[in-house]
Amino acid sequence: MNVGGIKKKDALCGQVKDAKEKLVAEIENLQIDDKMSSQSSSRFNRMPEGLKQIINGQSNRSREEIKMERKTKAAEAKARKTKAKKLLKQSSAFANGEKTLENTVNRKKECSSDATGQQHVSPFKFMKDPGVPSGFRSSQPFKAVHFGIDLTTKDNEWEEGSSKQASFCEVLTPNIHPSFLVFSSRCETKHIVGVDAVCVAFVQSFKQFLSDYVVPPNQVMSRDLEQSVRQQLNCMTENGKHSFPLMLGNLIKQLKKEISQLPDSISEQEGKEHLYCWLDDFVQQNFELALQAISSFCLKKMKNTVFLLTYSWCPVVERIILDAHNDKLLFHVHVLDSPIEYKGKQLVKTLCERKIPCSYGMLSSVGYLMKECHMVLLGCSAILSNGFVVAERGTSQIALVASASNIPVMIAAQTCKFVDRVQSFSHGIHEVNNLMGERKEVVAADLITALVTELRILPPSSAPAVLKAKQLATDS
Repeated sequence: MNVGGIKKKDALCGQVKDAKEKLVAEIENLQIDDKMSSQSSSRFNRMPEGLKQIINGQSNRSREEIKMERKTKAAEAKARKTKAKKLLKQSSAFANGEKTLENTVNRKKECSSDATGQQHVSPFKFMKDPGVPSGFRSSQPFKAVHFGIDLTTKDNEWEEGSSKQASFCEVLTPNIHPSFLVFSSRCETKHIVGVDAVCVAFVQSFKQFLSDYVVPPNQVMSRDLEQSVRQQLNCMTENGKHSFPLMLGNLIKQLKKEISQLPDSISEQEGKEHLYCWLDDFVQQNFELALQAISSFCLKKMKNTVFLLTYSWCPVVERIILDAHNDKLLFHVHVLDSPIEYKGKQLVKTLCERKIPCSYGMLSSVGYLMKECHMVLLGCSAILSNGFVVAERGTSQIALVASASNIPVMIAAQTCKFVDRVQSFSHGIHEVNNLMGERKEVVAADLITALVTELRILPPSSAPAVLKAKQLATDS
């Protein structure tokens, strides 16, 4: 019994100790909470009264009230932005209106000055206003940044500017004669087609220029005229940026040589008459008498020809066919045309008017028509010193098919088309020259049977001999 009482006493003592420990721990926690509350209260007391009111108000407000306040602030900011944008548009429109008025006044002044002094008009004078200051811009600076010059223009503003700048006073052609302006514009608009027509039109334009030319006092005609002609040609070629056709280059070279050979003591009237006679003689020899001689040589070869094939349109070939028809030769003409330019339609139209039997087809049908042909007659733009021929694109394909079929290929050309120049296959005549926007190609001399000139029928290897004969004729 004593043992059981002792155990009960020990258990009670343990429970008492645990209760004491719990009380001590709770007292300590209470003391810590009192310290923290005293610290927070001291901090709150130290705060200014405005912050105390805000904290008390936030503690009293609900979440819905906070959301409504944020929405109202966002709506106010949006209204401010739209108002700023409207002010920016109004200010920019006002500034641009003032600038356009200034531009119109300046253009009128410049046009009047150009009519008298022909001054250069700077393109930067017609640009837009760089913009308004940054203080009038919206709250999005990266969308309305204006640097030195605003190069972005709208379509309607560009059309208005182009229509205003279309006056003749802004065309920078102070040194070119009106006859050469008309000549170049007619060539660009395709009213003059073919290198032969271009050369004849150039001769007519030069005659008009020569009629208006006046020798300055105390000046030699040959030197001053050569300098003025050089200015005209530089304006037409943009200072050598675009080259003339090869045949026209030959004509200009001979013309310059003829001008330089004028004596110093010659009068203005005598010099003009001499140049008029030389130009008329050049046209007659190279475009009238030469065509008669070439057609007479070709008629001898066409007596046994039943089917003749040609490509595109060339005035020399057209003259040969018409002369053969007038000579009462019976033949049928196959006209092949390029799928890009369609020049062969002009030849077919003239043949149908003369009731000459002909057929028309594209370049892709050359293999089918070549089987029944007896001769291929082609034109060209120039003949190089190595015997290669400069002609329209597609001529080399016809010459290749004809040589493979063992059919003779005849090239009809005047001697004025022979050029002292060498061209290879890798660097063909692919650049667009001045006055003629047509691209040409080079035909190899191996694919050509003969060259029909006003001198006689020659092989392509005789091109250097023709150039030498021409040089001797001009020197004499």
